[in-house]
Amino acid sequence: MAITALDPCPTVPYTPPGPPVIPWLALPQGSPLVLSNWPEYIGGPLTNRTMQQVTEINRAGTPLVGSFRVYLHHFNAAAVQIQVGIGLRAPDFAAGPVQVRPGKASRFGPGIPNPSPDSALAGAVAFTTYLESAPGEPVVVLEPGGFSAAGVWVAPGATISGYFDFQAQYAATGAPAPVEAYVMNWTADTPPSVPLPVVTTPPTSPTGPVRGVFRHRTRVLVIPQDVGSGPAQYIAAYPRGRWYTQPCCRSLGGGATNIGDYEPGWSEIDAATVYNNGNYGVDYRYLFRFFNSTPDRVNLTPRIYNRIARACTANCAVGSWCERNSFALQADRAVGYCLFGAEHSWHFATLEVDGRTPAFAPVVLNLTTTTTGGSCAPVTLWIGAD
Repeated sequence: MAITALDPCPTVPYTPPGPPVIPWLALPQGSPLVLSNWPEYIGGPLTNRTMQQVTEINRAGTPLVGSFRVYLHHFNAAAVQIQVGIGLRAPDFAAGPVQVRPGKASRFGPGIPNPSPDSALAGAVAFTTYLESAPGEPVVVLEPGGFSAAGVWVAPGATISGYFDFQAQYAATGAPAPVEAYVMNWTADTPPSVPLPVVTTPPTSPTGPVRGVFRHRTRVLVIPQDVGSGPAQYIAAYPRGRWYTQPCCRSLGGGATNIGDYEPGWSEIDAATVYNNGNYGVDYRYLFRFFNSTPDRVNLTPRIYNRIARACTANCAVGSWCERNSFALQADRAVGYCLFGAEHSWHFATLEVDGRTPAFAPVVLNLTTTTTGGSCAPVTLWIGAD
């Protein structure tokens, strides 16, 4: 039976009963991802600027032709409100007018806490509203060299996070067409009519530039599991969060075990190979297939566990951004999110697997998740009879 509603948050303290099993890497799929998270803080000399651009199609090795996604996460450090948005341009060499159709996208507006002073909340809401969305309007038609932009107002001290899918095609034939993408901020009421100057100051992040274009926006992993094969089985789910370089996280089993899962990309502005540390903007689709080799029914308790130890957050105020984590997911048809602190878990569903459930007719659980913007600690997905 498909899950139609998630068990409520808040979360409770939790200690996993055993070490996780690390699965093989999820297979990358889907079209390119444009990531913009640096400079994360905008304001002052960083206003009315382009934070991310993808135009050098050949050099990047990841052309934006046809389908692609833009993911952005930025904080307004200015004393005035700023618009943050996306600009699209048809290259001069385009063979004719380019039609850009919006796909699924994060939602904004009254009653939606994104942008938000709480960056973890903004990140979670961005993904859940994306999951619940349908392809949108309007369709933009760009002549070769033509440019169009749209944005969202971000109040001082607020963070905006968003996922935006696009499909570019030639208006005359419907064939996939090339397009350039820009993530910008501006202070005027109307969007700019041309791309704004880029921010070229070298990043200060220890992991390098947190912006670039990457080959894939989706990871897929099929996991068959015999729930009656002995002790409870546990799956440590990717993504792990951005702090994989920190000793406290690495000691918990993160980082070194899955660095290879962070795909390299290219930052045109920085002229550098970059890594999407945490695979932000990438949606992970886990296709669990549970069967039971024993005659006894097994009740599974899928839960999200914030693996970071409190010793790692000793300098964080309780409930602050560096102590909490956010997690958003879709389980079958149910969509939701939860924000929680160190060593807590969210038990979001219960599954029953009858005895002798065969592998050819398993109990199915389809999960879609991501590393939400504002998350600062590794998160593990535990599924077991505990």
